[in-house]
Amino acid sequence: MKNLLKIILTSVIIFSLGKPLKAQNPPVAGAHYTNTTMTAFHGTWRWTSGTDTVKLYLTTANVFYNINGGFSAERLVGWYYYKKGNNVIFSNYSSIPNTFANARIAGNNSDESLNRVDGFYKDPIKDKSIKLSLVLYASQNQLEWRSHIIGLVYGNRPVPPAGMTLPQDMTFTRL
Repeated sequence: MKNLLKIILTSVIIFSLGKPLKAQNPPVAGAHYTNTTMTAFHGTWRWTSGTDTVKLYLTTANVFYNINGGFSAERLVGWYYYKKGNNVIFSNYSSIPNTFANARIAGNNSDESLNRVDGFYKDPIKDKSIKLSLVLYASQNQLEWRSHIIGLVYGNRPVPPAGMTLPQDMTFTRL
């Protein structure tokens, strides 16, 4: 299962690396890919609907990929807190250090759109990775969250529960 997760995450991450690492220009062993265009996404964000609340903390982290001889790249990473009524459904806010290993959100923007980050988030309740697009409004005070289930199941692994824990579409406000 860990190998399968590594394959899926590596595929999603390579797909989301953007223009510098397309097939005709594969990652170079030992290289570090810098991306300073994601700082506008950094910070704490909140979405509320009635008594439901989701908080995000987004920052950039240096992520090492052990493929093609190993390389590192800067990625937008994040942690989230989900409260439904008075019940905390999930929170990894206590592990907010700037490391990819503890993050539940990861992605990268492309040269075509600096106000959009594509990647994934890990849903620990449903045990699956979910495709995610974050779009920063021009004011940089609102962030649009659009998620879509990837739906891949390999081998003898049981089919994960239907749906996702977090709402599929949300608009966050910067705190």
